[in-house]
Amino acid sequence: SLTFSETVDPSTFQAAGFTLQAGPASGVAVTLSGGTVTSLVGAVLNISLTAGDLNAVKAVQPFATAAGNLTYMLALSGAVLDFAGNPLAEVANSTALASSRVLPDVTAPVLVR
Repeated sequence: SLTFSETVDPSTFQAAGFTLQAGPASGVAVTLSGGTVTSLVGAVLNISLTAGDLNAVKAVQPFATAAGNLTYMLALSGAVLDFAGNPLAEVANSTALASSRVLPDVTAPVLVR
């Protein structure tokens, strides 16, 4: 989920405009490549990430092994627009926003067929 200061137009969401980072100004990062908007509730945009993006996040050691660590978010200007057509203000590396926690993948795969 992404929470904005106002309602945004979900049809303008561009996943590649968002990057998850292991820490503020960290070089350990994953830029999203895709995703689907699943709902818009007020100023909260719910996104379903692609399997590739989810696997990329799981593969980055600081994300995959450090339970409880904060994830930081960067955003490019214009990665989403409001309904008046105003672009999202850039969230640069030096001002990365502390967002959610990434929980490690501790579930072993199971053969189903």
